[in-house]
Amino acid sequence: MEHSINYQILEQIKPNENNPKEHDIEEIIRSFKRFGFTNPLIVDSNTGKLVAGHGRLEALKYLKAREQQAPDGIKENNNDWLVPTIERAFLNENEAMAYIIADNKLTEVGDWNNEKLSDMVNELLANDVNLTDGIGIYNLNDFIDELNQLETTAKDTAETNPEAYEAQYLVVVVAQNEKEQENLFVELTERGHECRILN
Repeated sequence: MEHSINYQILEQIKPNENNPKEHDIEEIIRSFKRFGFTNPLIVDSNTGKLVAGHGRLEALKYLKAREQQAPDGIKENNNDWLVPTIERAFLNENEAMAYIIADNKLTEVGDWNNEKLSDMVNELLANDVNLTDGIGIYNLNDFIDELNQLETTAKDTAETNPEAYEAQYLVVVVAQNEKEQENLFVELTERGHECRILN
């Protein structure tokens, strides 16, 4: 399915009142000022409600209400801010709500390659690149210390004790309720799998 970018008037974009995600609006605004508006909002064309980008929408409204300059990437027409959006028809409102959760959770699933991240961070620092403003790293020194420790631990495990290092293959299973989650945990644990309960 091809997607086209449409520009909608900021005030006419309807957030989903059931969106459960909370956002750091100040950090989003700092990101706008540094990088511009780079990620279009996604709107359910059936309902006209937002399914991805609630934090960005709230940050734009905050800036406009205070008569701040529109971020790069936002068009202006007289007094209107025109926001890039992608419209997508979801099967029904339940599917749209499921996507809201997926869009927010998928960024949390997975991990960093600590060695590559450390190399990138060190290279940026060597070039005097600001790694705090608009990026969400609130305490750079603590972040670097933690990153270096993770990198060292990973190298020690793989290089000095290779027999202890084994590749891990992960499967995420989503339960419908707490009881099913408990049953799955017990069943898979009894079958010899290492399991963790995530809430």
